[in-house]
Amino acid sequence: SAQGGVVNGVWMNCYFVSNSTTYSSGGGAGGAGDFYGCVFDGNSAPAGKPQSLLDANVVANCTFVSTNSAPAFDGQNAYVVANSLVVGTTNSVYGTTNTYSNYQTSTGAASVLAADYSPLVPNANVIDAANATYAGYSGSDILGGSRLVNGAYDVGAVEVQLGALFPSSGRRSFFWSLMF
Repeated sequence: SAQGGVVNGVWMNCYFVSNSTTYSSGGGAGGAGDFYGCVFDGNSAPAGKPQSLLDANVVANCTFVSTNSAPAFDGQNAYVVANSLVVGTTNSVYGTTNTYSNYQTSTGAASVLAADYSPLVPNANVIDAANATYAGYSGSDILGGSRLVNGAYDVGAVEVQLGALFPSSGRRSFFWSLMF
């Protein structure tokens, strides 16, 4: 569409992937919608415009994957931007003072995220680091796992499930032993 993948509405646990626009809005979505637990990846827009999202009432627990230097999203009219993960750029324009527990890294997605958008390595900025006020929109994350694990919420669209990064068998995995 002229405004990317969608315009307005309430969107929960949705994927906005490989959308584009020639208009001045975001490649993934435009308009004043609410976005909870969504993933935005591989979207494009004209130079200087946000790749994924322009304007939203609420952006909570979303994951944005940036593939170039354009802003991942622009929440200039957003009421709140909370618990969202931006990977691949630190060039995101929040445009609102109502921001809570967001995390950005310029590190490329292949180094930070698995194919299902879950974190590849434990990260104190993401795991159990979300603001609970804005995290409990749904009982599940985008993969269908519990949104609340270990008594806390994660930043981004995927909640790391107990045992995924922290083996519960009493033996540390080879990967985990390399981390410490």
